Amino acid sequence: MAAKVGAAAALLLLLLTITLAGAEAKLCEERSQKFRGPCKFNTNCVAVCVTEGYTGGYCHKTVFHSHCMCTKECGGGGG
Repeated sequence: MAAKVGAAAALLLLLLTITLAGAEAKLCEERSQKFRGPCKFNTNCVAVCVTEGYTGGYCHKTVFHSHCMCTKECGGGGG
């Protein structure tokens, strides 16, 4: 029983360490300046965002609109 608790605690500590290490990079997003028309397919959005200097993008859809949001890592952390 004690071995199981110890293994579970070690696994939890490992997952917490991995999560905190990945938390330093912040994902920034901004509406595409070049994408025109409704955004229906993420692949089209990504292609336009890459030409704008971003690393990715996605279609942000609301009830009435859909537009292309570009994404990239932008630092973060502060610690």
